[in-house]
Amino acid sequence: MTKVNITPAAKKIAEAAEMYVESDTRIIELADGTERTEDTVVIGDEGSDFYIEYGVSRNGSLFHIVSPGYVEDLPAHITTSVQLKAVVKYAVECCEAA
Repeated sequence: MTKVNITPAAKKIAEAAEMYVESDTRIIELADGTERTEDTVVIGDEGSDFYIEYGVSRNGSLFHIVSPGYVEDLPAHITTSVQLKAVVKYAVECCEAA
């Protein structure tokens, strides 16, 4: 499977709405007190609490982690960059409507 990439087109869609889509790394504290990191893709808006996060799986696809409760119909998994671009476009619509 091909890794899902954040394309320039997806970035432009987000930036046009004064939002962002970017790769990030989250630190997860485990029950035994140790930590591990997890690569993520984040779609957000600096001026609000709007935030969607997908984790990056070993095969390069994305899996849904968190999003606002009012954002419905997000895919549980994203397997292509085209799908990610569609999710960014949908996220912009949801954020603007909120």
